[in-house]
Amino acid sequence: MIGQESKRSYFEVEISLNKYVRDQKDFYNSTMMKVEDKMDLFFDKVGASEEVLVKSLEDRSEIAFMFKTGNRKRLGSIKNALEKLLEKEVNGVETVECLNFRKDEFERRLLHYKKNNEFSVRESDKFVYKGSDLDVFKSKKNFFSWQLGLENMLFERGSNVIKKAKEREIILYRCGKGNSGKSSFLKYLYFKNTKDIGFIDEGSSSQIISSVVNNGSKNVF
Repeated sequence: MIGQESKRSYFEVEISLNKYVRDQKDFYNSTMMKVEDKMDLFFDKVGASEEVLVKSLEDRSEIAFMFKTGNRKRLGSIKNALEKLLEKEVNGVETVECLNFRKDEFERRLLHYKKNNEFSVRESDKFVYKGSDLDVFKSKKNFFSWQLGLENMLFERGSNVIKKAKEREIILYRCGKGNSGKSSFLKYLYFKNTKDIGFIDEGSSSQIISSVVNNGSKNVF
């Protein structure tokens, strides 16, 4: 029996332009205007309530639109709507890839783009992350015991400095239960030291390698 594709509300559309467009500034700018116009139509069509535009700064090789839909949708319906608007109507578009995420995955990916100097991020006011969900970590009384243990293992006492790792030791923290504070705690750790902590996106082996490379030198992933 083939399972039905799940519906989600958080998506990313990755668009690559051909080399000729990337190398010609005027052509690139005019193509980007066409892409953004088409994406505005697309957002209306799928009922996107908020959206973010991400552009690579130097080689112009990557353009991404991250957005949330008012109602949950299947990835297939998003792909079908995109093909009609972009690949068939805008010259210079080489490939279009669609991804869907859980909310926590989406927020981590957006943070990755914002913290990476290789990208320019233009976001709507609704998407500006204020970290209100992390207020619970202002008091150590609200920590689970495993959260306190992990924090003490990673950081020097009373500081944001990462401890030196042991080269031949791997420590695995695993919890199979939901609602135990894993996602929010990972965000808390990331904001505590964004310089030394990086997020690795889920994906194929090549995508994971690319994520590690894009993060740059980090002490913790």
